Amino acid sequence: MVVVGTGILLSGFSSIGELAELANIGGLTAFALTILSVIVLRFTKPDEPRVFKVPALWLVGTIGIGGSLALIFSLPLFTIARFLIWLIIGFAIYLFYGYKNAKIDNNN
Repeated sequence: MVVVGTGILLSGFSSIGELAELANIGGLTAFALTILSVIVLRFTKPDEPRVFKVPALWLVGTIGIGGSLALIFSLPLFTIARFLIWLIIGFAIYLFYGYKNAKIDNNN
């Protein structure tokens, strides 16, 4: 319900171009972080079974992350600022929820 309400409010106060820019920066960030995760896992857990392997990971990964960052920084500065604000709000909600609902018992 919160996501739907936020979407309705954003669509009422933003143009379709601004919303597309926010969607693009979110997708590009997720893509860059996914590539970075693949690189990190390749070196921290090299013996884990893989469903597929990326040939020339350093080359493919560098091009993927570099291309994503280039596209992110080609977006207007206002879009980047709004994305960072939403990211901070999301992290705050996530941390608050996790702190209140964590199942970890520190006494054991």
